Amino acid sequence: MKFKKYKLILLVADIAIISIAAIISYWIKQRQIIADGLLYMKLSPSILMPFSILIVSLIILFKNSNLYKMHVLFDSYYQFVVFVKSILISYGILITTLFFFKHPLLELRGVLIPSFAILFVLFPVYRILVLKYAMRYALKNKIIGERVILVGAGSKGREIARELLNNKYTYFTPIGFLDDEKEPGSVFEGLKVLDKTSNIGKYADDFDAILITLTNATYNKLQRIINRYQKLNKPIHIISDLYRIIPEKVAVEKFDGFSTFQVPPTDELKEHTYIIIKRIMDVTTALVLIIGLLPLWILIAVLIKMESEGPFFYTTEVVGYKEKRFKWYKFRSMYHGCDDTLHRELVKKIAQGIRDGTKLQNDPRVTKTGRWLRKYSIDEFPQLINVLKGQMSLVGPRPVLPYEYELLDEWQKERFSVLPGMTGLWQVRGRNKVNIADQHVLDLYYVRNRSLSLDLVILFNTISVVISGKTGV
Repeated sequence: MKFKKYKLILLVADIAIISIAAIISYWIKQRQIIADGLLYMKLSPSILMPFSILIVSLIILFKNSNLYKMHVLFDSYYQFVVFVKSILISYGILITTLFFFKHPLLELRGVLIPSFAILFVLFPVYRILVLKYAMRYALKNKIIGERVILVGAGSKGREIARELLNNKYTYFTPIGFLDDEKEPGSVFEGLKVLDKTSNIGKYADDFDAILITLTNATYNKLQRIINRYQKLNKPIHIISDLYRIIPEKVAVEKFDGFSTFQVPPTDELKEHTYIIIKRIMDVTTALVLIIGLLPLWILIAVLIKMESEGPFFYTTEVVGYKEKRFKWYKFRSMYHGCDDTLHRELVKKIAQGIRDGTKLQNDPRVTKTGRWLRKYSIDEFPQLINVLKGQMSLVGPRPVLPYEYELLDEWQKERFSVLPGMTGLWQVRGRNKVNIADQHVLDLYYVRNRSLSLDLVILFNTISVVISGKTGV
């Protein structure tokens, strides 16, 4: 995957600023200067370790707060707020680590305090004052930037082309349109319609990114286009009302002010590494939770058996990875032997757009214990067994029941290209308040943009949802 030049520059500059603050503070403590005026410091591994913790934690926090996205670089207030939060959290992590390992640097307040103060001055000056003008100069003179081809010459495509052409500080330079309904050679906003959408490969050497702005496309058509364009291994940005739920619920990349659903280029090495690390994290976490929560599981089993007859586990067949079926475990929240006709009818109505929401309200089949289990999502805990068996992951799209699978459109079936999860993006960003189409869109966003950092964000949000019994924000 091609790493954007400006992001690499920002990363190196941030590391340099943090390092400078650490070095100056250490020098202030040491007060050792050799004859030629150069700094002399005994930087032993024991001293380098805490500085490395500070650098790594700050960079991770910056990345997760979107400080390396172009649209944030000109928002001084946001950058300052994120910096203050990040530096407080990072120093909290650093001090906690030093205390845990009884590191001698903890006693050297003459190092920690100056580094905090210096960083608090250097970073705002560099990021808010210097960087803003440096980036404007680089954008204006096309030192950095990308050439983009617009797919769709309708009203939205022309609006975006106009904005890009009139913005001298834009990161994206449009080279032309692709459109199936406009005649090749037609000119809109000073840009030509180059060809049909299917002929994008002819221009692959002329652009760095793709922006899809089709106004009347269906989910299936957009999905077919995305799948075809992914073979070009270039970033794809999509602006469509069909995906409006994504910027409402997720911090996304801005395309010169327009919120986009982005499909990053394929990186097989990164994908394989991610899958291995995620599996290790899944197995380790599942084992720890099953062992740690075993007393709670026993208590729940007793409560279920006391209230109603039947097994305390509910098992059913669901469709998961690669559209294969497996047995799904939950704590039983209904009376034993209940008919599923009500739920089947609900699923049909949701699929037809007659009704939103995924659960029946005041369902008489649900026991008192079951209502409590469902409110805090505790009924889902036995799915940790499915995680251990490799049938599920901690994070991913939800598996579906066979009769739900029969109602899916083709574009919705991309969810089966990854392991289903106990929790996912729509569960923490909307839960039952998100309609079925938007749930699939959020699942699709996850499939296209999954990463360890996104998984951790979803897991932390899930903890909040489970504790409060409310929808994540």
